[in-house]
Amino acid sequence: MAATYKVEWNPQALMVKVDGLAIEEIDKLALRIIAASDPPIDTGFLSASAYVNSSSGLNTFDERWKDGEYLSRHTGRTEKRRSVDSAVPPPRVGAVAAWAADYAIWVEERTSFIYNAVQKVAATK
Repeated sequence: MAATYKVEWNPQALMVKVDGLAIEEIDKLALRIIAASDPPIDTGFLSASAYVNSSSGLNTFDERWKDGEYLSRHTGRTEKRRSVDSAVPPPRVGAVAAWAADYAIWVEERTSFIYNAVQKVAATK
């Protein structure tokens, strides 16, 4: 059976349904989505907050990027950044590619980097 992709977009979440792939291949897709994303860089916090959490046990959630103050490249001032406390739990079978920076959704709405990454990965399956 050939893999099929279904992409659904709403302001709170981007869900990609993938049928016909083993969990290892789904993990690779999630990692490719993060690699293909190109979030705007200010302090580097948003870019570094990307992670994958999978039902296979793969969890790249990095707790080193804690809440705190980071130097903004644009303003030259210190900006407060906040991240989620823990990784989004994975689906029963599948993987989550996410960004722990709490403002990622607002950046995505203004300058799409997640949806564009999903489209790039889907086009190169």
